[in-house]
Amino acid sequence: MIDLEICTPIMTKEIMSNKHLIYATGNYGKIKEIGRHFGFHGIPVSPLSDFVSVKLNPDETGATLGENAFIKATAYAEELVRNQSLRGKSFTVISDDTGVFIDGLGGEPGIRVRRWIGREMTDEEIIAFTLLRTQGLTGDQRNAKFRTVLCMIGVDEDGIMTEHQTTEGFLDGYILETAHPTRVVGFPFESLFYSTKYDMILGDLHRLPDEKKRAGMFNHREQAIELAVPIIKARLGT
Repeated sequence: MIDLEICTPIMTKEIMSNKHLIYATGNYGKIKEIGRHFGFHGIPVSPLSDFVSVKLNPDETGATLGENAFIKATAYAEELVRNQSLRGKSFTVISDDTGVFIDGLGGEPGIRVRRWIGREMTDEEIIAFTLLRTQGLTGDQRNAKFRTVLCMIGVDEDGIMTEHQTTEGFLDGYILETAHPTRVVGFPFESLFYSTKYDMILGDLHRLPDEKKRAGMFNHREQAIELAVPIIKARLGT
């Protein structure tokens, strides 16, 4: 089982003192992946727990990836606004929502990957259910697309929220007939999705060394991050 390590970024004194990037998620795997990639750009990522003790799990009731990403970012930003002890610090809250769209299933599971069957599923349940649903699909029916929408909302030193901005990333491929033994915690499709762009399973794309990542071998989420980096650097003043 792969356990992605967070890169130790070079932190400027300004970022460390009063400007912070918060990633809005309770998904441990996502936090590690995001931290690794932002580390390539010298941008440290902090969990909400570094600043407040409240644990958030906002209901993702949106009809689109963008709406769900906005809901999560807003919930975390509002928590930072409520905490008066944080005045004088500024934050950029980022969140993302990712969907998997399988052609032969009419775009399922879409934006409801984790709750495909109406309740929250484990990684192994998602893998097993995907294999069950895609039995009998052939050729182009097995084609699939990953899509990620990343949302950014600022909270300034006075506790005032700023306008949100979004970026998007995409990755095309297809669903394997048998799950690969690779597992990445929090990312069940890493063992099921084969990237036609990179000619490898998504799990192997995760395992690429840093130099290949820096050279541009990005998955859907990393593409969205790359587009967000200059926006975030401008917000952080780096």
